[in-house]
Amino acid sequence: MMDNCFPAVKMRSSTLHDQAEAAITAAWREACRHIEIDASLSSIAREVSSAMHLRGLVVLKPDDATRSIETIASGGDDRTFEPAARGPSLTPTAWQRLNRWLRSDDATARVDGPASEWLRGSLPSGIDRSALLGALRVEHGHTSLLVAVATAGHRFADSEMAVFRRLLEPLAAAVDNDARLHELRSLREAAEADRQTLLSDRKSTRLNSSHANISYAV
Repeated sequence: MMDNCFPAVKMRSSTLHDQAEAAITAAWREACRHIEIDASLSSIAREVSSAMHLRGLVVLKPDDATRSIETIASGGDDRTFEPAARGPSLTPTAWQRLNRWLRSDDATARVDGPASEWLRGSLPSGIDRSALLGALRVEHGHTSLLVAVATAGHRFADSEMAVFRRLLEPLAAAVDNDARLHELRSLREAAEADRQTLLSDRKSTRLNSSHANISYAV
């Protein structure tokens, strides 16, 4: 009887591995397909739900000016999942602790017990279930955060934490793409504003020149 159990266990393990591999591959595909983080995050959340009991994904950004964490994007199949726009303003000591954690070599954590209450207390409201939290190392801009929120009554397993860790890299790429897009838009808007100013100055110069010529003729 015992021997008959091993093939089933091996098959289940293989299936979980295949689901995880497919989820990460899909995450990379969606991160590269969509430039804006809102679109890519929703697509990635749907793809990863095959390998994780996932209610939703959230991308957060620390804001030094307010010592709080801002919600950049959220996505998932649960339409009622909508974290608050910003977390509470932290004390200078708590903010320093958060930044030290973000700079640590392995900035990933479970947010589902007493040891992680200090992290949960810094997050926007609405992330009130078992969650995984990890730093997104981006080339363009400041470090962001990824949060995976579990479905009701579920606590993420170690296998799901392994998937989450691998998810950080494609999500960092997605956040980086979004940051570059917004910078390009800002540069384009600034260039357009400069162009309009230049056109206005030229128009004013021509009008002044015309008035001067009329006065001279008179």
